[in-house]
Amino acid sequence: MATHIEYSEHRFDLSTDVRTSLALTGRERIVDIGCGTGQFLRTLRDSGHCGFLVETDIRPAAVAAVASFEHTEAFHADALHLPFADHDFDRATAMYLLYYLSDPSAGLAESIE
Repeated sequence: MATHIEYSEHRFDLSTDVRTSLALTGRERIVDIGCGTGQFLRTLRDSGHCGFLVETDIRPAAVAAVASFEHTEAFHADALHLPFADHDFDRATAMYLLYYLSDPSAGLAESIE
């Protein structure tokens, strides 16, 4: 992420752009797949979002780091095999994740079912 920011030809704020494109009302159930540090959902919560928020990551250390966030659940999960039923969430995000997947198309399909 830092490399992308440093070398991008056009500056932008991905978090703001994603929030805008999601057209949030503040009550949506959102899953952030490949949450990393959990910054995106933490920003949503801090800005007043009161819907159910779930973070997932394949790395146990990332899940442990976000597990203590208030009003947010964290799951150790592979983005290609999420442990949720179809339609459990109103929105799904996967920022900075798809290029890590062995099959990005399968990851997209899994997150939108």
